[in-house]
Amino acid sequence: MMNDDQEVSGELHEVVRRELTDAGQLRSPMTRHLFEWWQSTRGGRPLRNDFDVLDHRKLIPYLHLYQVLSPDEIQLRINGEAVAGAFGRSWAGRIVSVTSEKPFHADLAHYILSVAQTEKPHLCVGTLAHIDRGFVRFESIDCPLWGEDGAVSHVVGCFDPQCGEMDQDGD
Repeated sequence: MMNDDQEVSGELHEVVRRELTDAGQLRSPMTRHLFEWWQSTRGGRPLRNDFDVLDHRKLIPYLHLYQVLSPDEIQLRINGEAVAGAFGRSWAGRIVSVTSEKPFHADLAHYILSVAQTEKPHLCVGTLAHIDRGFVRFESIDCPLWGEDGAVSHVVGCFDPQCGEMDQDGD
């Protein structure tokens, strides 16, 4: 499973992931907008029902929403057009698990489930080299959303494929 501030590189991809604690860590106005919404809604514990894509119209092409199906499995519920374009296809409806045969799918499930488990937003900066799209550098955030039962039921994120410059130390 991915740890905070862990860098993954090599055959899979080049991504730096860390817990997101302050909007000052963000370069993208889009990721900053979503993070500031998340922080200001219910004191940083928004319910899934608090999130309405229509309240974030300018972000719709850049949004993704995962549903936590089980402790080992997630489903991509919303996949904005810019996200699909960066990845070369839409993954809406796709279910992936920590036991997926494709390493990227298993890693994605581990990561999204770790956001849900820690109940903290996370920042990712890197490239899509793992799917032969290394020319795409990005900044994205992923924020937990709670269900009525008090458990994290979804993770909402914003993916900005235009804002992914990394310093040599990953900041």
